[in-house]
Amino acid sequence: MTKDPAQGYAALFRSSPFLDLTGPFYSKGKGQSPSIGLRVLDHHLNARGLVHGGVLLTMADIAL
Repeated sequence: MTKDPAQGYAALFRSSPFLDLTGPFYSKGKGQSPSIGLRVLDHHLNARGLVHGGVLLTMADIAL
């Protein structure tokens, strides 16, 4: 499994201790239409093997 960003994405433009624990997050674009990305890793999954809702809400928070 790779932590490298998808084509066109770069490491998120900001960081914090929380984002460092829950990421790595990536972004592309600026201004009114940024796109936030994430390579799903084992620590992003809940007990059912799906991306944890908190991770998705964190991505929404970053985008806003």
